[in-house]
Amino acid sequence: MRKTATRLALASSLVTALAPTHAAWIGFDDLPVDDYPDSFWDVYVNPIDPQSYAAQGVILEGGWLWPGGPPLGHSVRVSDDTRITFATTALPTHVSFHATWLPEDILDIRATGPDGYTATFHSWGYEHGPSAPANFGNQRISFSAASGIASLSFGDSRFMRFPPLIDNLYFGNVAAVPEPGPLLLAGIGGLALWARRRATRARPA
Repeated sequence: MRKTATRLALASSLVTALAPTHAAWIGFDDLPVDDYPDSFWDVYVNPIDPQSYAAQGVILEGGWLWPGGPPLGHSVRVSDDTRITFATTALPTHVSFHATWLPEDILDIRATGPDGYTATFHSWGYEHGPSAPANFGNQRISFSAASGIASLSFGDSRFMRFPPLIDNLYFGNVAAVPEPGPLLLAGIGGLALWARRRATRARPA
């Protein structure tokens, strides 16, 4: 039993050691929610304090918390006033997040950094939403710059009804894995299963 526990601890430590360094994920699930389900303006009662993630080097201006239950959790409702600034000691060279928006809307996300770096994710949208390709309006958006990324803005976006949601914000000096939770859990689960099998085989008959 003690050997199994030791192996499980080593497996967990190995997953932690293999995780990317100089990187961070923000899932927004730690933010408190004031829920008014009977209010038409429910989506506007949870403005996010710009300093909520200042300790992690992120300033989020013009964002609203969109409450969500498990397994999805909370998201950030963005508008053309939303700006995410990275105030870290060393600017991240890779930034990504999951975005969900109506296919017929215009989505314009601009990443900027030092030395005149500018990159844009732009979608003109589809006049008829059902004609959009599969998974359009529900994807992970990424930016990379060797000189670093200082901010993200949504200033030229145009939304017909509902502004988009963003979640699982990643920023760091290495490219992001697809999603933090599932990959980490799969790694721990696989190593735990390996340790258990080793312990079973070593047990005397």
